[in-house]
Amino acid sequence: MSNTHVLSRFTRRHLRHIQHRGLVPQLPSADVDIPLSDHQVGSIWNNVQGDVFVLFPKVAENFIFFTISNAAQFKQDLKGFTPSSSLDTVEKLVKISSAKEQGAWVNGLVQSQIAFSRAGLNVLGLKDHIQDLRFDTRPMLADMKYLGDSGPWYTPFVEGGLHGVFTIAASSPDECDKATADLKAKFATSIVTTDRMTLEGRIRPAPNKGHEHFGFKDGVSQPALRGLVEPHPGQIQADAGVVIMGYPGDPVLDDPAAPQRPAWTRDGSLLVFRELEQDVVEFDAYLKEQGKHWRDFVHGADVQPPLTDAEGANLFGAQMVGRWKSGAPIAKAHFRDDQQLADNPDQVNNFDYSVQGVPGPTDRFCPFTAHTRKTMPRNLNPFMIPKFLESVAMVRGGIPYGPEVTQQERDTGASLKDGIHERGLLFVSYQSSLDQGFVRQSVPFANNDYFPLTSFSPVKHGQDPIIGAPAPPPVQAQASGVVPPTGEVTVRITNRVGESVDVAGFASPVPIEPTAAQPFFVTSRGGEYFFVPSVSLVKQIAGL
Repeated sequence: MSNTHVLSRFTRRHLRHIQHRGLVPQLPSADVDIPLSDHQVGSIWNNVQGDVFVLFPKVAENFIFFTISNAAQFKQDLKGFTPSSSLDTVEKLVKISSAKEQGAWVNGLVQSQIAFSRAGLNVLGLKDHIQDLRFDTRPMLADMKYLGDSGPWYTPFVEGGLHGVFTIAASSPDECDKATADLKAKFATSIVTTDRMTLEGRIRPAPNKGHEHFGFKDGVSQPALRGLVEPHPGQIQADAGVVIMGYPGDPVLDDPAAPQRPAWTRDGSLLVFRELEQDVVEFDAYLKEQGKHWRDFVHGADVQPPLTDAEGANLFGAQMVGRWKSGAPIAKAHFRDDQQLADNPDQVNNFDYSVQGVPGPTDRFCPFTAHTRKTMPRNLNPFMIPKFLESVAMVRGGIPYGPEVTQQERDTGASLKDGIHERGLLFVSYQSSLDQGFVRQSVPFANNDYFPLTSFSPVKHGQDPIIGAPAPPPVQAQASGVVPPTGEVTVRITNRVGESVDVAGFASPVPIEPTAAQPFFVTSRGGEYFFVPSVSLVKQIAGL
């Protein structure tokens, strides 16, 4: 073990009461081969902002979106802003672990972060392209349709033109709100922001703490960056550069023939923010209705004792998500939730989707369309190699927003849409490449009916039922010849002036009886792409 390692002053005892976290700092050890030099590790822990790969511990989190009204004054005001580093986050985790050992609660933990849009970087004079084509050429608003958003988008995203976002995370809502007010006062003469440009996230009250509004435990599966995060058994691992720019795994750095990023991007990351509204009452009603038919979706298994309708509803929800509400994977807990499995950090991610006696990919217990299987698939050999799947990994740091469901909503069976009772998830992800991370998980994976790849011939599975989007209606046409029942087919379409195009694909029979369309219960209300600068770059912008 190297004494020069930045975390050498900590031991496992310092962190033993936070082992349930999806992201636990990797401490130096003679038994651990760290693929980064001590200098690289030190730079990352000291210079990468604190939420990027280890995540702020928080009860409350505010996102203050803004535009810069006076660049010179903003740089002056920035001198009084100190972003939290990743090492700061580790020190707070140690405090939390120590307090838990004594059965106490830690107050006064406040963390801060800043990130800029492409427009914001331009205003500050950082006009060099960061060599991420999507970030460098368009805001998320331009990608609204491509991402499958049906909208409408809300303020502060629908207007476009955001320059940045401050993140304030704290151990209580009061501490978070006070720090937010102090920050707004500090930048009062250099930025424009309003109450509607501040989005408030809050951990749900017990017994739903750590669960999003549909009831599922959030943040169970996170990528362990090699040399930085201690991997639990089965946890997806990825090279540091998949999330942090300037290290192996960064697709730009790994391609020496490509134009390289500016030096100031090192230790930076790309932040994706999304406001995702959830129709909880309707989701619960859908599960309840489907739960009565649980025998139809257990593939003929002899489930003993038989499931109740309520258990069937929970099973149907678990098949939509890929995990039970406890966080236990359905690939291991097939028909009933398993809290003991969910509570074991060495087991909750230690699985794949293979089934003994079944060659190749199978949906025997977990549907191919399950949210977790769509967005971060496992064991897709020979159709996708593990290294490619690793490259898609991103760190997710979302937090719920909005109130709990009211009795009025339960009684009427409809979620209130009055500007007060809306609820959902403030989604955050970190990656070094938008197209490799968030966009790939969202469009080619989640919104792609033919993903995951399970055969050398295309097989249609359907959309991700959580973040997918309704497919456009099929084009109706009359055939002039024999309709092939199955197999490869080419359809020639001719318009009124005689112009023709050929559409090739695979035929599949249409059921005679119409089936209900897949309902969706998550609506994007907007978002933006941001660059999270290193701590040293924040100081450089401030002239320090």
